[in-house]
Amino acid sequence: MAEPTRENAEESAIDKYYARLDGQQAIEALDVTDKDVKFLISTPAATVVGQGQGDLAEYINNRNAHGLQRTHHVLRRSRDNDLEFLLGEVREGGRPLGSFLAVVRETGDGTFDRYICHFQTELTDTATDLRQKS
Repeated sequence: MAEPTRENAEESAIDKYYARLDGQQAIEALDVTDKDVKFLISTPAATVVGQGQGDLAEYINNRNAHGLQRTHHVLRRSRDNDLEFLLGEVREGGRPLGSFLAVVRETGDGTFDRYICHFQTELTDTATDLRQKS
């Protein structure tokens, strides 16, 4: 589950998205996306580009996460107006699987309409190492 690192900050749209994505009904993550969301998700297996909740639903339903206890942990973040930049770690069963870099553009209604995420598994401890040096 996403771990907000901002003191006294309201949970952002991406925090809500990851919490739902990591939950029992991953498809509920669409609740915090704009109906016309545009996204690019790059993983070691493929790069997926899409537009609209239908395309994102297809990605969510086809990703290989069922039963793997996969969770997203935001370790660092920065904000510039409506853009949020994230460094995080994906864990399976509590163990680091890989690191991700993401940027999200939030809308004024608590959702987001742009999402770019690069996930890699080669340096599984990179995000954790950076967190420890902060």
